[in-house]
Amino acid sequence: MDRYKLIRGAHQTYPIDSSLSKITGEKRPYFVVIRGRTRIYAVCPGCDGPIQICGYFKNTEEAGRKPYGRHVPHSVPEIAEYDEADYENCPYSNRFWTAPSRKISNDNSKVKEIKEFILQNYDRIIYVLEKSCDLKFSGKAILGMLEMYIDNEAWTYRNTRKHNIPWILGEADVARYLLGQKVKKDTLLYEAISKEKSVLLSECKDPNYVRVSKDGKQFMPIMFHFYHHYFIRSEDGEHVDEYIEFAVIDGEAPNIRTIYHKTIKIDQNYFANICEIKDWKQKQWILDIAKDVII
Repeated sequence: MDRYKLIRGAHQTYPIDSSLSKITGEKRPYFVVIRGRTRIYAVCPGCDGPIQICGYFKNTEEAGRKPYGRHVPHSVPEIAEYDEADYENCPYSNRFWTAPSRKISNDNSKVKEIKEFILQNYDRIIYVLEKSCDLKFSGKAILGMLEMYIDNEAWTYRNTRKHNIPWILGEADVARYLLGQKVKKDTLLYEAISKEKSVLLSECKDPNYVRVSKDGKQFMPIMFHFYHHYFIRSEDGEHVDEYIEFAVIDGEAPNIRTIYHKTIKIDQNYFANICEIKDWKQKQWILDIAKDVII
């Protein structure tokens, strides 16, 4: 792997390069001397397990002059606990890894962590998902998304990590009507929807957005949905990018018409940065929705 984290959870990732010494200060618990040799440890960006940085000071047969990270099959004090199931379901576990379709048990401690994380950060989760698709969701949609997440037990999906919860929330949901949502002005989504005769876009309190209404009494069947969460590995096998698809659609199966489509690259660092904002202005009404639904 070519990136690492310093702390488990939704936190910043860093490239494995010469900046590592400056970022860590070459201090414990990242730099550790064991039997006269320096070992460098960090946290895997994919599974939150412990990894060792190899080839940092000298060339290796595996990667030549390029340092890289690899999992270690044991816990590392002050870094991370090793979990076999997490390792097996990590996209960085091996070059031939494929995303599993199985779920993890509701008793798994990671599931409890995810539920608590959603309770504390649901407003940030919604904010990031909205930003990625140029929409502002209605209260009904924000409630419905979390209800579907709960009903589908999406926190038990093996591909769920704290860093991708906003997009897993979207994928676990059904297609929703665009009516009542707000669309960001001067975006490709706005341009596409503006061409639809059945759609009426009206001004709202936020000058950067317009509300989707319907033109007259006719039914407006236009919907939006998130689907197909997947990973793409680099040719050298050291880097994994994560994506999800988003679309605005019309019509009935099998004659679905795509009005707008966007491939969203899941930005782990962006969500981590949002979660780490100290003076974040909480939207209590969204947090209250999470509390009511989950508890």
